[in-house]
Amino acid sequence: MALSKNQTLEKDYKSELGMKDEEEIKKIVAKVLKDENLHNFVDIFKKEHNLFRGTHEIPLPKFKIPVQEEEPGDTYPGLAWLDPSGEVAQGDQGAQGPQGYQGDQGDTGAQGPQGTQGPQGTQGNQGTQGNQGTQGNPGPEGMYGNMGTLNFDSGSEEPSPRDILICKAGGVETARGKVQLVTLESGSWGGGTAVGYINLGACTGRFHDDAQIDISGGNADVMTVNQPNSAAGVDLVKNGEFSVDTDPPPGWNPAGAATITTEAGGQIGNCGRAANTGAAAVGIYQILYGIVVGKMYKFTAYVKKGTSSTSRLQLGTIAAGTRYGYWEGIAPAGWTQYSIVFEAMETNIQIKLSNISGTAGHYTDIDEVSLYETTYGLPGP
Repeated sequence: MALSKNQTLEKDYKSELGMKDEEEIKKIVAKVLKDENLHNFVDIFKKEHNLFRGTHEIPLPKFKIPVQEEEPGDTYPGLAWLDPSGEVAQGDQGAQGPQGYQGDQGDTGAQGPQGTQGPQGTQGNQGTQGNQGTQGNPGPEGMYGNMGTLNFDSGSEEPSPRDILICKAGGVETARGKVQLVTLESGSWGGGTAVGYINLGACTGRFHDDAQIDISGGNADVMTVNQPNSAAGVDLVKNGEFSVDTDPPPGWNPAGAATITTEAGGQIGNCGRAANTGAAAVGIYQILYGIVVGKMYKFTAYVKKGTSSTSRLQLGTIAAGTRYGYWEGIAPAGWTQYSIVFEAMETNIQIKLSNISGTAGHYTDIDEVSLYETTYGLPGP
């Protein structure tokens, strides 16, 4: 007796796949036979048992299609058979197989090791400290640190450093300076017989010989100026204040055919005068030696034209060619100050006031002449 298709398939499953579960084999065969095309069996088989997942290699069964062994009246779902008319009848469409099982999710990869911390950077070098700013210029009253030495006698009170000393001649202030250092040579302060000298800075004007010295904001007449007319005063000019009525004035010389005298009516006290005897451009002058090349000096003088039409004030050296100050054609009716700060180029300086008028008897006057070695930066009094 011939086997039915079901039996044939079941036999093949057992022999080819080695399956033993009878019920499972029958279910698979029933579903396979419902497919419209037996040649799609492999796809259905994959869906039902998921036998071909991954890389498993399982040989497919060798099926026999026994079309000629069955009767046309027999029907098998999913198969096509020839009917008596010779046309193929379409079998029922097989049911869709169940969805295959989802594969397990793979394990999460292990976390990589943490990177090592980089080395700490080296600390930068400390910046160098900036230079200290320069000290500002002193106030207008003591614009230049004019330095000088005040000789004194009859001292009754010792001034302190930074005290301001004021020189008064006939009750009128002629000069002032700031105390830097006091040197006692003889006598005593308590006995009013102190003799010595004082180094001054920020000097202005002329310290007149035998004038009284006051301490600014303190006592008056604490000492007397001891600056003979034959020697340089606190500054470098001899008898620049013409304090003693002597003709010709000590320390001064006539230029050309001039008559030089000490006269009353100066800017303070007396003054020096250059009178014309008939020739033009006569005058009065003084030469200073011991000037230090490269040092700074400040020159100051007061001039009044007198009866001369015009005057000329010169500050330079004995040899022609070096001029520090040159004021030509001046004709001030009243006392007028002329001043300049300069750097010495030679070791001598000549101060000269000329009377330009050629008329006999005409004169021009000069007073309070000073030349201080100076330095910037000392505060004024």
